[in-house]
Amino acid sequence: MKAVFYYNIIKNTLKYVEVAFTNKLTFDSLVHITNKMKSLGVDVKYSKLSFDKNDKLVSIGCSVYCKNSRNGGSFFTANLNALSQKIRKRKGKYGFYYNYGDHIKNSFAIGFVLN
Repeated sequence: MKAVFYYNIIKNTLKYVEVAFTNKLTFDSLVHITNKMKSLGVDVKYSKLSFDKNDKLVSIGCSVYCKNSRNGGSFFTANLNALSQKIRKRKGKYGFYYNYGDHIKNSFAIGFVLN
């Protein structure tokens, strides 16, 4: 499974970054996320990871810091499998976003983020 993330660059300026962590990601997916985010100026570090017998992500502790906006934070969840059903019902995701646009009220969020 490819990593679930989105970013938008306009005129060589990063405008938006969003990452969602799901129970379909593997260790390789997390490495891909870390490398891509680093290239965009966002440091992603994992403090705790566990996987099921199929090598899919079950729990995650994560911290992020953006050099451009100087915002950062961290979260931990012990059971992405249980959260996945709740997240679908509430139309949100577990992860983080940075919004670098002008006149943005909430430029950063981490943890459970509503769509």
